[in-house]
Amino acid sequence: MAGSVVVTFYLICLQDIPPTTEEIEKALHTTKTTPPHLVAFKDTESNKLQRLFIVGNGTYIPCKEGCTIRGAYVNLMAIYFVFQLQYPTIYCGALGMLQTHFIRIGDYALEGGFASAGYKRLSGNVKKAIAKLERQNATENQN
Repeated sequence: MAGSVVVTFYLICLQDIPPTTEEIEKALHTTKTTPPHLVAFKDTESNKLQRLFIVGNGTYIPCKEGCTIRGAYVNLMAIYFVFQLQYPTIYCGALGMLQTHFIRIGDYALEGGFASAGYKRLSGNVKKAIAKLERQNATENQN
């Protein structure tokens, strides 16, 4: 995939849409030990998300058409809950942050016992930033 942009944080992988089904299948391939995460394909011309998948453990699940990143994260979190999977250590803080602030199901730091000073500080900053964005969005929608 020449010229393809791939950004991987283990939690999400963003790629330009490959031209063939075979290349899409290759981009979605994971091993049996790969923890569930998101793969997002974007259109190179419009730079808009086109397709989202949850991948891991040697399989993938397409998100429904029109699914947003937030919706895909909700689906990803549901997979962790339904199959009673523990968050992988490498990104448990990120998933905990998403669980607490974006999906708003409990406070991960309090429920899971993960409460380092750095996590608490970052969590507080994220909470303030989200509140500010929500106020700005409400103001823009009123105009």
